[in-house]
Amino acid sequence: MSRAILLLFPFLLGFAAEAAQPQADARLESLLADHWKARAVTPAPVCDDATFLRRVWLDLAGCVPPSDKAAACLADSRQDKRARLVEELLASADFADHWGRSWAIRLTQSRPVRQGTFDNRVLAEYLRDRLAARRPYREIVAELLTGEGLQDASGPANFLLKYDAKPERLVGAVGKLFMGTTLHCAECHDHVFAHWKRDDFRGLAAFFARVRAVSTENDEDGKRGILEAKKGEFRIPDLTAKPDESGNRPMKNIMPRFPGRRAAGAPAPAGRAGNRRRALADWLTADDNPYFARSAVNQAWEHFFGVPLVRSLDNLNALKNEPFAPLLNELAAGFRAGGGDLRRLARAIVMSRAYQLSSGGATADAGVAQKQRRAFARFPVRPLAVDPLYRSAARATGHTGEPAEKPAEEDPTADLAVSLLTEHPLTLQRALTLLNGDYVRDAAKAAAERLVTQHGESIGQEHVEALFLAALARRPTEAETRTILALVREGEGTAGLEDAVWVLLNSAEFNTNH
Repeated sequence: MSRAILLLFPFLLGFAAEAAQPQADARLESLLADHWKARAVTPAPVCDDATFLRRVWLDLAGCVPPSDKAAACLADSRQDKRARLVEELLASADFADHWGRSWAIRLTQSRPVRQGTFDNRVLAEYLRDRLAARRPYREIVAELLTGEGLQDASGPANFLLKYDAKPERLVGAVGKLFMGTTLHCAECHDHVFAHWKRDDFRGLAAFFARVRAVSTENDEDGKRGILEAKKGEFRIPDLTAKPDESGNRPMKNIMPRFPGRRAAGAPAPAGRAGNRRRALADWLTADDNPYFARSAVNQAWEHFFGVPLVRSLDNLNALKNEPFAPLLNELAAGFRAGGGDLRRLARAIVMSRAYQLSSGGATADAGVAQKQRRAFARFPVRPLAVDPLYRSAARATGHTGEPAEKPAEEDPTADLAVSLLTEHPLTLQRALTLLNGDYVRDAAKAAAERLVTQHGESIGQEHVEALFLAALARRPTEAETRTILALVREGEGTAGLEDAVWVLLNSAEFNTNH
């Protein structure tokens, strides 16, 4: 690596931080301001337009913006351009695709490829299509819980197959994903720290007692599917009965019961058309359910900031002691009032001042910066997950890394982004791949060739500006331009330009959302 490459890094580590005040919901802004005032926290300045542009593209669309869109947005002088950009992204196919993939990963803790017992591609496509159709969150969750069908055609079936259609595993998933609780801890004993009892766990498990994971007959591919049996109960050993000669106790049936309802002998809810899972979905997604909307908001906030507003919803009575409970409750109320509209929720968060604050700023005090981050008074710097990193590198350079000739049937278990860059960002393997990997080297070469084709062989300021717009969604400073041009002159042909692309792809500015 040449001396000029080393000199370029400092220019890529600082993030600009001045801009017009954001447009946001007045109630949310008031709650944030009250929180900061009560804790004597001075928020960081609002980020500049280029930072917001790249940040919101990554969070809503899963990729850096195309260079022409970045240039147009930066040249836009309208006061409401941030709001216009957010609306454009929320209406885009990229939003539905990125959130569909991200949601599938969250629901299954698996990449969107075919796994051993389920096909997460189908689930991701289902979620993408539902989001594109603007279906409300509560409707999608209800479909996930009540799904049937084969793994190659039904997204909800694949969600249930991920958990092998086992009632015990599905209780854990419902509690964690849709209630924000740790109900699974009550499987074997009453929860140590929360109010959940074994009866809560078993009553919820009973809603899934008639779900069956089946395999199609005479099918070499071994397709699996989900169906609802007409009979079947969740059964456990009856500890009140005497064991037989072998020491085994008879089994007893457990009837469905919503968590938290202690009344003995309560009738099992049948739901629409006698479907117990439908009854569960109706209860879970109802406006008066205290967990559902809060859990959705908490997870959405985590998507944008890397951490949730509250750690757990196990004890609702203790929420009043959580510093961000008022903000959580306000967002949840708006989410319910909006019919569970995920776009409305995303809009409220990204237009808030907390989201539009700088991750950098003037303070040199690490303690102050840490206090700001804990109060959401400074935007956190987060490493990019593999999908946004891969898609951003491919868009910035024009190089996807896909083979020129694909096989007749693409391998459903292949994961191009992971194979090229690795899944986890904070690993030595990811760092070495970016520094020395074939993909990054080929991408740098492709980007340099494209820049020469578009702007000519005589490398000048226009090449540097195009490169920065494509990779970082901003224009270079004068110092960065001088350094890049000096670097280019050290190489032969396009080698210097390739080095410049390589530096940007390895920079902290490219590899994080800040």
